[in-house]
Amino acid sequence: RIYWDIRPHPFYPTIEFRACDLPTRVRETAGIVAFVHCLGTRLLNLYRRDMGYRLYRRALINENCYRAYRYGVQAEFIDFLTKKTVPAKDAIRVLVDSLTPEIKLLGVENEIGEVIRIIEHGNSADRQRRVFAETGSLHAVVDYLIAETAEGVV
Repeated sequence: RIYWDIRPHPFYPTIEFRACDLPTRVRETAGIVAFVHCLGTRLLNLYRRDMGYRLYRRALINENCYRAYRYGVQAEFIDFLTKKTVPAKDAIRVLVDSLTPEIKLLGVENEIGEVIRIIEHGNSADRQRRVFAETGSLHAVVDYLIAETAEGVV
């Protein structure tokens, strides 16, 4: 298997980001899309100025990716500069704050607010687990997902 997180598209002059599991709420999906757009804009602007971004060991990056996959927004990330662990929520806030110029340039302040809301209140997986813990019913989880997916669409 070949895994990748970001790559140039083989046919179009675009960059592909590996798709994460998108939330069930449209507004949260828009927030994640805006976040990725801001990251891409940052990297493009650095490239255009012939500047790079920090380089870190692949093993450390992979470890943080695993922690994110396994624990979601409750993860503890390795801070590559201090070599200590920090709450993922704090690391994401720092990254979002660092993207302020791109957020303003792209006019996505409202959408980025959803990223902050996710890290403060949890994501769809957190909500699904809560519904199951409260009801003990997978049918209730499915009903919840149907209602949440329709939210903002209908």
